[in-house]
Amino acid sequence: MRTKGTLAAVTLVLMSYCSSANSDMCELVAGNLLQDPMFLKRKPPGVLEYWVGTQHAGEPSFELEFDSGELTINKTGTQPWFYFRQNVAVEELVGKKLALTVELKLDLKQPKRSQGLTAGGGIKMVVRSSSLQGRKLLLRSTLDHEPHAGKTDWYPVQVVIKLPKRSSTLDVGFLHQADGTLQVRNPSLQLVDESRRPCAVSPNAILSVPRATSGLR
Repeated sequence: MRTKGTLAAVTLVLMSYCSSANSDMCELVAGNLLQDPMFLKRKPPGVLEYWVGTQHAGEPSFELEFDSGELTINKTGTQPWFYFRQNVAVEELVGKKLALTVELKLDLKQPKRSQGLTAGGGIKMVVRSSSLQGRKLLLRSTLDHEPHAGKTDWYPVQVVIKLPKRSSTLDVGFLHQADGTLQVRNPSLQLVDESRRPCAVSPNAILSVPRATSGLR
């Protein structure tokens, strides 16, 4: 009886969490700005056409699996992070709000070797200016959602940013910087629709701050 009660309580908590998460999500304009959200399209010699993965310098430390639109990133080595991303042109969307909505499944824990990074996995977005403007970093949003660590079933996540002036490109993707496995499905990057109610920007997106000149050359 105690086991059944515990399972029922966990189920209620998960249902409450998912209901709350869905109610808190912003309304969106139809149309996904991401290419190949199912991770299917390949080009010779079999590499993904629109997505690319990079990791911290060193021996290969992460393995990727693709199964029916689900991406699994599993840490297998010592390097601290892996970023799986797509680059989106956003010059015509400057000043607008964009939301990345996705389902995540986590089995992540604190790395055995401390790396000085936030342990976990999930959404990362980086906005830069054009190459003519030096490709300056304008905004970064990293794991700006909960949960981003621990063990979970599939759950919905949404991170909202507002594109600053001079935005040219947006790297949007999924960061793994823990021990264990990060899974991703149904990613969608969409414009926010505020015609019926306002939509708050996620709280921890970091705008680039120009450095003061030192006077030295």
